Amino acid sequence: MDTFPVTKKAVIFIDRDLFPTPHNGGKLKLLPLEVVPYPSDLSFPLDFTHSFIISDRLELAKNLTTRGATLLFILTSRGLTTLSKLPPQDLAFHNVEEALDWVIEHPRGIEDFQLKLTLGAQIIKKGGLVAFPTETVYGLGANALNEEAVARIFEVKGRPLHDPLIVHVQGVGEIEELTTTIPPAAEKLIERFWPGPLTLVLPKSPLVPDVVTAGLPSVALRMPANPWARELIRLAGTPIAAPSANAFGRTSPTCARHVEDQLGGRYDYLIDGGSCRVGVESTVLSLVGEMPMILRPGGITREEIEAVIGTIDKKNFENLGSPSSSPGLLPTHYAPRTPLVLVRNIGAYAKRPDVGIIVFQKSLQKILGPSITLSPRGNLREAAANLYRAMRDLDAMNLTLVVAEKVPEEGLGAAINDRLRRASKSARKRGI
Repeated sequence: MDTFPVTKKAVIFIDRDLFPTPHNGGKLKLLPLEVVPYPSDLSFPLDFTHSFIISDRLELAKNLTTRGATLLFILTSRGLTTLSKLPPQDLAFHNVEEALDWVIEHPRGIEDFQLKLTLGAQIIKKGGLVAFPTETVYGLGANALNEEAVARIFEVKGRPLHDPLIVHVQGVGEIEELTTTIPPAAEKLIERFWPGPLTLVLPKSPLVPDVVTAGLPSVALRMPANPWARELIRLAGTPIAAPSANAFGRTSPTCARHVEDQLGGRYDYLIDGGSCRVGVESTVLSLVGEMPMILRPGGITREEIEAVIGTIDKKNFENLGSPSSSPGLLPTHYAPRTPLVLVRNIGAYAKRPDVGIIVFQKSLQKILGPSITLSPRGNLREAAANLYRAMRDLDAMNLTLVVAEKVPEEGLGAAINDRLRRASKSARKRGI
């Protein structure tokens, strides 16, 4: 009697708590694989290595990922509580719809994603611009040692040439060629926080073009925690200069769709690596003065830095006098198109249906207009991860005004409030 091999089937499992939802119903028809709610019967022959599991629960997904399925993790409030346990190579997404978009573009999962990294690296080698994910925000990258390629970054973003760029590296060994001095404080910080959302400003070597540093004698260096960003740098064989992949002065992008919305067609390639886990830019720390000084607050807090190297200069980074001393320090930055104001109390705006409101924790006040809570449980890391998406979502609603509630000025709260203050500058100038 003849026997025939059993054909195994690849599918997309979606956590039953997340499936179905009204906004992704039509998306299911475009998918290359059948969608199956999970948990479900696994008695039919399955090709796990080409299957996906979309969930915000690591323990639930573990039964499938240990068999080879690709996890696409969803950053719900529940998901954010276990985000620190998510392996760095796994991709995260703001919602199920974005995860399904990724599957449509990457039907063979990580295999397709790695091919796109290789193509992106080839484009950078040839002097092109590639938008790519990091753990903070998406970057618009070019070969940091190619002056013409770097100059095109400024052109595409509409960025002033006096605003320096951060140079991203994939290994500590690379920075020796890019700087003339690595002080002991830098060595300690690198050992503790790299790879991660900390940018160090050090004396630059002649190898770094002046267009990268806005003519300054220092260079801003960072090793991203996102392993796929480091792989792109490794494949390109060169450090990559990259500001955020958005129109200059506008809200930073934390997913591929944000990049497309603002810069679509002006870059050479876009690598969709899901959503950014930190959600705000890196901390920029200068080590070229008499004392270390934070030029821009970000993903690593002042308290964390001082625990490693001791007291740092307490000078207010908003009053440094020279906006070109660091990326992201120009007075008006990170702004949505809708005017945004930053307040301590939302009470005066709560009854206006034409005003969108961003609150830190769930508000006890009744809000008539649309509102977004950054962190129902009052967690600043969760709030940072949700900040730019909240600003973009309200900006898309054709409102008269967006009002943001100030968060506690501690830890990551300093970075969140900094972004909101700069985003509100243009509204304040107009007397709003």
